[in-house]
Amino acid sequence: MAKPSSAHQTPQPTDVSLAPGQSFHGYVSQGTVLHVGQGRVVLTPASRWLADSAWRTDVSLTAGHVYVTETGGWITLASDVGARVACREEVAASPSSVAPGRQLAGRLERLFWRFGLHFR
Repeated sequence: MAKPSSAHQTPQPTDVSLAPGQSFHGYVSQGTVLHVGQGRVVLTPASRWLADSAWRTDVSLTAGHVYVTETGGWITLASDVGARVACREEVAASPSSVAPGRQLAGRLERLFWRFGLHFR
């Protein structure tokens, strides 16, 4: 007998446990949520293009911090003290489920926020 299928299932998180001095290198999709449950990590997100060069900005995260990837690609999680990180790909947050006008508004809002401008 076949099990009934659900049209929308909540994705299960993938736990990444890092020992002190260990790192993890993996591919994530745009909108993947990284939640640090324990310890401290330095995230090196996927490369992004700026003019004619690629750049990365490391992000320090400690227990309780959440990071949502802006682009898909290869990331690195490194920890000097050890850490546990839950990784979840958010299906509902994928760009195909968001109206194009809302995507642009979200990008502009993040750009303004990055430069200290807050509108509401």
